[in-house]
Amino acid sequence: MTGPRDLPWLRHELLGLIGQRVALYADGPRSADAATMRRSAKSIAAGSLWWVSADMTRVALDASQDMPAWSIAAAMPDTSGLLWWAGRLPAVRYWDEDELAMHAGQMTAIMWCLHDGAMSMVPIIRLGEAGWIMPTSASISTAATSEDMPRLGTARWPDAAGVLSLLGATWTLMVEPQVAERRHRDQPRRDVARAARARESTSPITIVDLRPMRTVPEPGAGGESGRRLHVRHVVRGHWRQQWYPSSGEHRPRWIHSYLKGPDGAPVKASTPVMVWRR
Repeated sequence: MTGPRDLPWLRHELLGLIGQRVALYADGPRSADAATMRRSAKSIAAGSLWWVSADMTRVALDASQDMPAWSIAAAMPDTSGLLWWAGRLPAVRYWDEDELAMHAGQMTAIMWCLHDGAMSMVPIIRLGEAGWIMPTSASISTAATSEDMPRLGTARWPDAAGVLSLLGATWTLMVEPQVAERRHRDQPRRDVARAARARESTSPITIVDLRPMRTVPEPGAGGESGRRLHVRHVVRGHWRQQWYPSSGEHRPRWIHSYLKGPDGAPVKASTPVMVWRR
């Protein structure tokens, strides 16, 4: 299992994979792609590292299903970075350029960078014990000021819209103080020394965790049904478009889920969302 302390090493490994692609494409018909990859790698090397807990992953995936209009420029926490979701995500479909076939794999992270007003992102897909891949066919670029992201997607990456909605929901939720709590952890000493030699950022890793849900006690008896709850159940959160006078725009704000029922009663299990937004 990958923890927060593993992110500096993982970024170094992924940047190495990008370097291999750059060397492969540099002198051929894809030399322009190699130049773009080289520029993106330099940006990501200097970017931030984010580790999102399993509970926070679950809430962000659920919230992404009905993510309202949002702006990348307003939600993006940094111009480049690597974000790892500790919770399980749906399989992501992508085109394998070597085998010329569509595959599906377990996405665990994403890298993004901003250049010339456009954000590019590429998913990190886990291959079991074999490591990770970054399918170049499953990369996409979109204007940072666009608010029409749900329509994004390509034949080679049909789940792009859902992945971007998850990224937007994660970015938005992690700055909501009633939803998430953030703390910083310094990179391990060995990684700081290596990163300095490789000209990679030595900034602390940001850990994003879910705040405990509040419990709303059931009203007194005597309602319409006269029934009393003996368990607590989750009342799902929802989005609200909130006006921000300082920037003169509406931005999505998540109204956090809460537990309804008697304080201390067991929580009724629910089935988690495990699909991409379409």
